[in-house]
Amino acid sequence: MNDCVCHGIPSNRVLLEGDIINLDVTVYVDGFHGDTSATVPVGRIDHASKELCSTTERCLYAAIAACRPGRSFSTIGNVIE
Repeated sequence: MNDCVCHGIPSNRVLLEGDIINLDVTVYVDGFHGDTSATVPVGRIDHASKELCSTTERCLYAAIAACRPGRSFSTIGNVIE
């Protein structure tokens, strides 16, 4: 929570106004693996946190738009950067 990019360790900490959390769901069915993730604010968050969330979301959609058959991961990573 708040300072973890992905896969934080669950705890009993109560969520507070201004926290940012990541919800990550993974499924494996019939040999296929699917993964989705969303970052969500808890109540009101500060300006820097809003900017972080909106910037990372723009990077996500830019990376998806860059995906093509045969395209290298480094090309997609460069789009994100």
